Amino acid sequence: MMEGEMANPGQRLIGELLVQQGVVREGDVERALDLQREVGGRLGSLLMRLGALSEEQLLQALSL
Repeated sequence: MMEGEMANPGQRLIGELLVQQGVVREGDVERALDLQREVGGRLGSLLMRLGALSEEQLLQALSL
């Protein structure tokens, strides 16, 4: 689990899920988490804002 993330038992974290699926790199998630601490927001939206993935990639990953 990456620093700053809190897991609920039985629930996979979106950042972890995206890295495991090969959609984004761990460094992308770390940058998005840093941004999240600064400005708030949802991790998936922040990853899109940083150009790490597209909306289509995010939706596809979430649907699995």
